[in-house]
Amino acid sequence: MRRVIYFLVAGALVIAFAWFLAGLPGQITAQFGSTTVQASTPVAATALLLLLLTLAVLYRVLAALFGLPRRTGVWRSRRRRTAGDTAVTRTLLALAAGEMDAARAHALGALDELYQAELWGEDTEAAARRRGIAEDLALAERYLVLTRERAA
Repeated sequence: MRRVIYFLVAGALVIAFAWFLAGLPGQITAQFGSTTVQASTPVAATALLLLLLTLAVLYRVLAALFGLPRRTGVWRSRRRRTAGDTAVTRTLLALAAGEMDAARAHALGALDELYQAELWGEDTEAAARRRGIAEDLALAERYLVLTRERAA
């Protein structure tokens, strides 16, 4: 219901503005070198309004195009984060079910990273992070084993 009212109010404002423009008296003359353009005031005001609307749309399109790399990066980052969360969840579920041990889980999880290390050389920060992940997986496995033993 509100949308209908807003639409009717907007339509009434447009009609009122058009009526106001149609009632403007006068002529506008522009001269560019040897070319002269004459128009009535309502036509010139409408042309100016259309020019401003076109510039606003052009600005929005250019802003969207220049902002595209940032938005794409955010999208990729979010997608990688979701894939990582899914992988961690599957790994923890496999550990909990006893389908694999922590060493195998870490080896599967770090497969791509180890390939990159072979290809480009070892990064000490990445190696430290992999060691931390391996320790975390070992602790998770130990916790799950203790939980199963306690439940049995």
